[in-house]
Amino acid sequence: MNHGDNNKSEQNIIGAGLAIGVGLGLIFGSAIGNVGAGLVIGIAAGIGFATGQQRKKKSE
Repeated sequence: MNHGDNNKSEQNIIGAGLAIGVGLGLIFGSAIGNVGAGLVIGIAAGIGFATGQQRKKKSE
């Protein structure tokens, strides 16, 4: 895998993390009654999950 492909996959993973995070954030935010806080928590969790998956792939 060359460097350009690697950057593209990192962007895809972060994009997926953001998408997951926004979805989780909306659900969580409406559950606690504060959508803004829910989005912040959800996006952070989504990016954390996505980067964790990326590290797992690299180590295989």
